[in-house]
Amino acid sequence: MRNTAGIYFDYDPPIITNTELTTLVDCGLWQPEVTVIAGDVLEATAGDAYQWYQNGNLLADAMQQTLLVPATGDHTVSVTSGFGCTATSDPFTVLFEGIPEHDAARIVALPNSFSEEVRLISSTVLLPTDVIEFQDPGGRIVRSTRGNSSKVLVVQRGELASGLYLVRIVRDGSRLMATPVVVE
Repeated sequence: MRNTAGIYFDYDPPIITNTELTTLVDCGLWQPEVTVIAGDVLEATAGDAYQWYQNGNLLADAMQQTLLVPATGDHTVSVTSGFGCTATSDPFTVLFEGIPEHDAARIVALPNSFSEEVRLISSTVLLPTDVIEFQDPGGRIVRSTRGNSSKVLVVQRGELASGLYLVRIVRDGSRLMATPVVVE
């Protein structure tokens, strides 16, 4: 709804105010959803803030739009929309079967393959002391960057040539996790 007013002083012509746009939002009509974007990676409806839960329990460091599922169970996410509405998704059940080392540190690259940028989604927070390395098939480190105190790190392609790379996360001199990525 657009609103403008005319202010009258005595018998002078009115002074017209700026036109303002008022938007009314019914937060009761908004419901965030959870979708699978790759394997065990869930993504919430776009918003300004996120908090994930597993079996009703808060996942303390899971405050991104995406979640690398930590374990079997019902997963929900509380999302605050751009209009300030906060709602919780319906439960999304994830079952793992026959994955013996599922609790180990994991990382997923999305999209895989990529041409401009890739999102690295980790099961643990990538510390500023962590080194993220792109290793070519010959074993050479062709790109290196640092963690950002988050579970999601966006890496630009930059000068990476097309081909297959191994993205390795190195913490305290030891390989923590790795995943292959393809650059188009």
